Amino acid sequence: PLIAVPTTSGSGSEATHFAVVYVNQEKYSLAHPELLPDRIILDASLTKTLTGAAYWTPVFDSVCQAIESYWSAGATDLSQSYSKKAIEHAWPILTNMGGPDDNDRNLLMLASHYAGRAIYITKTTAPHALSYTLTTAYGIPHGNAVALFLGSFFELNVSLANSSGVNPVPNDVILQRVDELLKLLGDVPLDNFASRWAQLMKERQLIYSFSDVGITSDDEIDMLLNKVNLERLGNHPVQLSRNDLRQHLKRIFKVDQ
Repeated sequence: PLIAVPTTSGSGSEATHFAVVYVNQEKYSLAHPELLPDRIILDASLTKTLTGAAYWTPVFDSVCQAIESYWSAGATDLSQSYSKKAIEHAWPILTNMGGPDDNDRNLLMLASHYAGRAIYITKTTAPHALSYTLTTAYGIPHGNAVALFLGSFFELNVSLANSSGVNPVPNDVILQRVDELLKLLGDVPLDNFASRWAQLMKERQLIYSFSDVGITSDDEIDMLLNKVNLERLGNHPVQLSRNDLRQHLKRIFKVDQ
């Protein structure tokens, strides 16, 4: 039997049949029924040796998974119920600068597990699709890399849903899902969410500024685009052309501005 015992409140992979392998700095996702554990042990005491960014980086990863799953093109009523549970468990703790105490750690372990259940159904979307090169080429820990991208996609999703284009998810549904997420995330206004998200990352000792990554040229933007995970990108609720992504990346990294 396969028994999974997570030691971070992060990936939620114990709830999935997914695994990850890096070969020559290229990230590959594996999926097979035999990778789905027969038993799971969620013991939050195993996270007590983690402090600072080492603890909170996986937490941000799990919250990103829950958010991405909620707006994903593959979202279902069941996956969204898991996403909601993950966010409802994690968000009050993430935004409270005390702790984490033992109860917080238990709730964040459960949040991670529910996020894992959600992405098992839907997989992740553009923030994850873009994140892997930040880890392999720039040394940004995975959860931190995803979180860097996530905040800016709220406004981008709304902008593209308000355009005349045809998207994988109906435009009114995209707008509804973003609105529902913003309510779950403390009722933060859309135009303030990215800065609030970055402030949380800063408070939890993560790299929160794109200027700290080291991407300064068009060539590096193109490298990010060339290595994007197309499967994860295909789950995104709005259609993202290469030019859409390129302009978005140049804006957030402030290249040629």
